[in-house]
Amino acid sequence: MFKQHNLRAIFETVPEPVLVADPDTFRIRYANPAAQVTTGYTASEFSQRTLPEVITASEPHAWDQLASDGATHLLGSLLCSDKVPVPTEIRIVYSTIDHIPCLVCIVEQAATAPPFSSSNGAESQDLLNALPIAATLIDAASWRVLAVNQTGTQLWGQPADEILGTLAFDLPIPPQRSLAEHVVQTGQEIQYQDRINGQYVDVALYPLFDSQQRVTRLASLIRNITEQKKAEDDILRQTRLLRGVAEATNRLLASGEYAVAIQEALAILGAHVNADRIFIFEGHPHPDTGEPAISERFEWIRDQIEPDMLHNIPWQQVDAMHVYDNLVCGKPVAIAVAALPPASQAAMVSEDIRNLLMVPIFIKGQFWGVIGLADSLTERHWSHSEINALQTMAASVGASIERHQVEAELRHKRDISETMLAIGNALTSSLELDDVLKNILQQVRHVIQFDTANVMLIEDSAVRIVQGMNYEAFGVPPGFVGHARFEIESVPNIQAIIESGEPYLCANVYADPTWVTHAETHWIRSWLGAPIISQGEVVGLFSLDSATPGFYGSKHVDLIAPYSQQAAIAFENAQLYQKTQTQAAELNARLQQLDALYHAGQAILSTLDLDQILRRFARQMTHIADATSTLIFDFDPLQHVAEVQATYARTDIPVPEVIRPVGEQVILDFPAVQSRLAARHGILLERNELVAMQVDITCLQHIQTAIVVPLFSKERLSGLAIIRDSRPDRRHTPDDVTTCEALATLAAVAIEQATLFADIQALEQVKSEMLRMASHDLRNPLTRIQGLIEMLEDSLERVATPMQQEYFRRMWEAVTQMDEIITDILTLERIDAQRRGGQPIDWTHLVRHVTTALQDSLGAMAHTLGVECTPDLPPVWGNSTQLQQAMTNLLSNAIKYTPPGGYIVVRTFMEGTPDGKACIVFEVQDNGIGIPQAQQDGLFQPFFRAQHNDTPHIPGTGLGLSVVKTVIENHQGEVYFTSQPGEGSTFGFRLPLSKTPSRS
Repeated sequence: MFKQHNLRAIFETVPEPVLVADPDTFRIRYANPAAQVTTGYTASEFSQRTLPEVITASEPHAWDQLASDGATHLLGSLLCSDKVPVPTEIRIVYSTIDHIPCLVCIVEQAATAPPFSSSNGAESQDLLNALPIAATLIDAASWRVLAVNQTGTQLWGQPADEILGTLAFDLPIPPQRSLAEHVVQTGQEIQYQDRINGQYVDVALYPLFDSQQRVTRLASLIRNITEQKKAEDDILRQTRLLRGVAEATNRLLASGEYAVAIQEALAILGAHVNADRIFIFEGHPHPDTGEPAISERFEWIRDQIEPDMLHNIPWQQVDAMHVYDNLVCGKPVAIAVAALPPASQAAMVSEDIRNLLMVPIFIKGQFWGVIGLADSLTERHWSHSEINALQTMAASVGASIERHQVEAELRHKRDISETMLAIGNALTSSLELDDVLKNILQQVRHVIQFDTANVMLIEDSAVRIVQGMNYEAFGVPPGFVGHARFEIESVPNIQAIIESGEPYLCANVYADPTWVTHAETHWIRSWLGAPIISQGEVVGLFSLDSATPGFYGSKHVDLIAPYSQQAAIAFENAQLYQKTQTQAAELNARLQQLDALYHAGQAILSTLDLDQILRRFARQMTHIADATSTLIFDFDPLQHVAEVQATYARTDIPVPEVIRPVGEQVILDFPAVQSRLAARHGILLERNELVAMQVDITCLQHIQTAIVVPLFSKERLSGLAIIRDSRPDRRHTPDDVTTCEALATLAAVAIEQATLFADIQALEQVKSEMLRMASHDLRNPLTRIQGLIEMLEDSLERVATPMQQEYFRRMWEAVTQMDEIITDILTLERIDAQRRGGQPIDWTHLVRHVTTALQDSLGAMAHTLGVECTPDLPPVWGNSTQLQQAMTNLLSNAIKYTPPGGYIVVRTFMEGTPDGKACIVFEVQDNGIGIPQAQQDGLFQPFFRAQHNDTPHIPGTGLGLSVVKTVIENHQGEVYFTSQPGEGSTFGFRLPLSKTPSRS
């Protein structure tokens, strides 16, 4: 009988199925693990079968012929436990094991080389040749090689005749002597890995026993795993590199200072990449020539040497325009420094840089700069994995920079609002021109960057710099600001501003042939100026300077306009202040009037209700001018038609004048006055002038004096305020006119804001009304259509043809889809309307409710549902109805888009966020059809449905995910998904935890 341990020693690790049987009866005596795994039979089940029962031969009587002629190959099928035959080719070896004849069948998919034969070790030679790995049979007493297979001769590069009889320990890849002796002494097999002559091998030593259970021979099986080890090392390097990119990307996505995040991300990547340096350069025009150049922004060096940042390096100067062209086209560039021109080599060799790899960084589709690796190795091949990793890192850096730019833009807008408020406060807190102008310059810097800035005022035929900032940083003498004068005709850009009353942009002074350079301003490369207009006349200009070519653009023109207007107000206020300084008797009254103007403006600006603003405006204008009544008109200067919008008459003084009702229209046609109003000037009219104008006599009855001030909206004369006084002894002054103009300016701003606010409210109301009307007006006819279809189908049920039945099915499908669209529209409208306090959400109850409600749908599709809910999750405050709808939509989508018999998992758990907070996560994972990458961007858009060959028959409206997104964002949460075509999708959302109830 065969000794099973000898068979196991030989065939246990062979990857192909091996069967050993009696050569006469074909009864199976042994089956190795590979045979058991392949067929599904156990060793016990094999021992009860014969070879013909397990292997079906392709040719009739093949087993009989095998017994008679000793064939070495057999074509057939291996019959597995599940009755499914596997076509195979069988190698047949006749041999003896432990002096007992046996038939060895090795099952393989393709023919192998014929067995190697040798005169030595003939008893086991055929078995060794059948093995797919290098094998030798070693005598346990002499340690001489008794047999070797063909794979062994190939591994050692020697013919069999030279190997046979050789001392085993003298082979090119010998077994370790101590381990071989241990196997002989203990009779226990040993497996180990070894590295010999630069090759990695797996070695297995198996003892072979004689009939007295003595170890007489050793079977040495050797597999060369050098290539496998190399592949594993490559995978480890790639894994390490990818881990570094992932960790660096996570750092870029985390909150914190932008520059610190990028520097730390480079350090993280540097710990995982095989390079000496990592650098980031930003592309920009050269400050002197405007040609393409780069400047270093960030660098990581392995030996922690302080980097020497490089700036304003022109691509052309270093003979690298071809590199620039490739990068702009999105191509990675690998450079050997030795191949560069000598001028370019010197700087890099001095820094011990021999090889470079650079990939471009794009932001919003535009070339921004490069990220690269530098190495000191002369011979360096950059692998595809390194290039791909660096491209991934470039995308992450680009996204981080873009996010920084977006955040900077938001901060910029906030700064504009804060700056305007600060300037407004400055204007009302001081009337000293120098103080206000200095404050304005300081505030402007929060919104528009500049290297230097100044305010110039016109004095006769010249302009003088009366206030400036930061000129000392450019070596300009201290006396320059305050004393520098420029003749207007000698400076074309200043002359253009004064003559046109419009801003002047000189993006690049080298490109402007009219630009005039002065000794104190020779460093200016980009310039922006805006007029200061007071009483319709240019009285000075606002000037911003930059040392960077192309720094200022059209967007800055729009930004500077409000500040020049504020400077104009500052100038006017200062003029008033200086005037009151010379008129001591009027100082106290004027200050009170300005204070009243401030409070009047605050009263007007404190509301967004247009009617209330107009009433307050009329009231404040009457009291601030110490008049008896005021009429506010909406005015059409082309038709000369005015409509009364608001009126006010004092009650503490008898008012004999006529107060026109709101809404009444009157004709106001006075060209002499209108031209002055169009120039933004108010007009003081005495009684005789009013009579001479011959306008609407009822408005002028009993009026002794009147002030008419214009109201402008978007640079257009749109209204008038007529401030009247019927007291015989009352006379208004030019100062009263100025005060009314200032208040009218504030009122015009408030009116425009209120109008915009009312427009927004009206649009919002129209939107909601349209949603309700569309949904409700569609619902009623749709219900009638459903009833009519049902009646028609019932009446034709017995006589309807298959085609007619198909028409009914399509009608029901269309009606159902329309009903779902209406339901989703109503859901969106209801979510938008529900802005009330929430309630604590019990996640376990909510998940159970959602999954129970969809059990019928799951059963209809034969899906298996798994629920993985973390117990005792803390509650989130929210609207349970909305959240239930969102969860139902996600689970319903998974059911619909997973083929029958799928597996769906619903999970809820808690996780931390990068900023250290916690959130509740709900997600649904399926093994459905998945979503193509090209269609994933629009998934959460209303009415969007991803297209797939398997989806046209699936009903849906394209609103389900839009509803989910709206609900979750109303709960201050976020939605997410991952999807792979053919593998499935995961959709979910995260809701932040809060200690107090939130608005849902």
